[in-house]
Amino acid sequence: MGLTDSNFSNSVVAITKEHSLALAERLMEMCALYNLSKNLCFTLNIEDIFKEAEGLIEESIGVDDFSIMLLDSKRERLLIWKANGATMNDAHDVSFGLGEGVCGVVAKTGQPVLASDVKKDNRFTYYKGKKPNIGSFYSTPLKSSNGEVVGVFNVHKPEPNTMSKNDLVVFNATAEHIAKALENSKIFHDMRRLAISDELTGVHSRRYFLDVMEKELSKAKRRQSPLSLIMFDLDRFKEVNDRYGHITGDRILKRFGDILRANTRRGDIAARYGGEEFVLLLPDVGCEAACLIAEKIREVVENDTSIMINENKHVSFTVSCGVAGYSESGADGKEILSLADKRLFEAKRAGRNKVFPFAKKNNDIAIDEKRLSHRHRVGLVVDARHTNVKSLDIEVNDKWILCAVDDISYTGFKGIVDAELSLGELCWCRAIVEYEKDSELIFIKIRLVRKASNDNGKYSIGVEVAENMPGWKEIIDLITRQ
Repeated sequence: MGLTDSNFSNSVVAITKEHSLALAERLMEMCALYNLSKNLCFTLNIEDIFKEAEGLIEESIGVDDFSIMLLDSKRERLLIWKANGATMNDAHDVSFGLGEGVCGVVAKTGQPVLASDVKKDNRFTYYKGKKPNIGSFYSTPLKSSNGEVVGVFNVHKPEPNTMSKNDLVVFNATAEHIAKALENSKIFHDMRRLAISDELTGVHSRRYFLDVMEKELSKAKRRQSPLSLIMFDLDRFKEVNDRYGHITGDRILKRFGDILRANTRRGDIAARYGGEEFVLLLPDVGCEAACLIAEKIREVVENDTSIMINENKHVSFTVSCGVAGYSESGADGKEILSLADKRLFEAKRAGRNKVFPFAKKNNDIAIDEKRLSHRHRVGLVVDARHTNVKSLDIEVNDKWILCAVDDISYTGFKGIVDAELSLGELCWCRAIVEYEKDSELIFIKIRLVRKASNDNGKYSIGVEVAENMPGWKEIIDLITRQ
């Protein structure tokens, strides 16, 4: 029986509507991917990458449950880097070895896997039992520009058989954009680190130091606050270099850079000024106090430095120091540097391994002990310029809050957070660690043992490590570079 004109017309209209809806859906997906690509292309901060991706994934692509997992530094395990709130809350400490679970298989093979009905895929573990309400699951690799797998992008829904082929195309494209943004962020941070840091010693570069010095000098003049500068020169360095070679010389320079970093606190600027000369800028520190700081660093170098040449030979070194303050030297940075250089010359002329002016051991001069310790009470703020540890975050009400660390030890740390915690409360803390090619998350459990509110609405806290002491020791070692 043939179609009537009416039936034919209705069929055409239905088909047209169906194609129009499909076309509209594809256009929406293309717009979503364009927005994701555009936003991530201009996102160079690694934390901002997730903020951009999370909003666009949930709003534009229509996915509520997902996770981004990255391989650890040894490329042996997948760790959850970011996820939607519920998934992070339930499964933040879950990890997978290569080949373990669906996402472990994806990381190992570099090929995506779709589990349309997870009950029928015996590889699926429901995030090791932490997320039982999953019906369908898709995992696709995150690859760098050279094709190396750096992690996986997982999408899951509560109902089975709910992901279409077009969905998978969108998920794969999303993973590509996330991977590219992560790589761009890594390149950007590497470039910025090299611009402000001395590659060999890890302290700041001369260019960065000179820029910051002018700003700190203007601030000191405006506030009528002290500002001091210490200039260091490694004694007889050329002789050591000529006798034992440049490799030994580089090791000595690096060791001194480590000592400077371990004896500076937040706000101090340590830099390699040139060759074997280093400088340390001390805002809010007078000249007499700066002389004591220089003397303590000189003592650390004299007593605690020994570079092994071979089984039978060790080389020690010493340092001479010249100290100047802006109030006594003139109005600009050049005059401060000139006076510090002259005083460094006087220290060398007095026999080397000296501080000039000579440090007055006056108990009335208050020196922050965090500056003076060369061991593990280092008073370091977690700073991307100084360490592989990019941040310490504390989980508060299902959100990760950045903690500005003031002091750190093998049992815990002190810091400032923008959220209130309860005394005695147990909560999760994570360290974001970046290496040359990889990233890693280290989770520890902490207990709040003291807190105080600040005038700016933030809270000073003291915490002790409650669980995963080995992980905390690893964090300490990365920060202190011991």
